[in-house]
Amino acid sequence: MICDDKKEPLTNPNYEIGMRVSIIGLPAPKEWRTNEGLK
Repeated sequence: MICDDKKEPLTNPNYEIGMRVSIIGLPAPKEWRTNEGLK
């Protein structure tokens, strides 16, 4: 999560209602999407 105003990373505990943020999502590597990878 990136604060749109400051262009800095933002963690959930520091988020406030009304803030404008951008969310970046990336797919997990294939190995981590298996039952063995989740252990």
